[in-house]
Amino acid sequence: MKNLVTMLFLICVCSISAQTKMDEEVSKTIVKFENLDISVTVNSLDDIKSTLDVNDIKAILADVDDNESLSFAMTCKDETEGSNGYVTYKVKGDTDDIDSFIKSVKVIKKSAIKYYKNKV
Repeated sequence: MKNLVTMLFLICVCSISAQTKMDEEVSKTIVKFENLDISVTVNSLDDIKSTLDVNDIKAILADVDDNESLSFAMTCKDETEGSNGYVTYKVKGDTDDIDSFIKSVKVIKKSAIKYYKNKV
């Protein structure tokens, strides 16, 4: 009988303590992009084709608020023997004219492809 009373007492205590309200509030944070800078470094023509997709950049820009500054830079390294040169292409813009910014990114991609094709 003593064991039964002890078990009932423990069950009651556990159920009562489990019912207490928490006074904590859940806070939500807002993530905001400011001055988005995208920088890509490539070592070959294959790197450009496999890593740089303009649709990925468009998806990133969809999350950026209005009137924010943007920049995109691509550095093409020369991996030939005895050379440690590189070329960097860069464009700046803002989110008010995303279409123009995307066109400039496409021009940079084409220029980088030409750079590696002329190296061959």
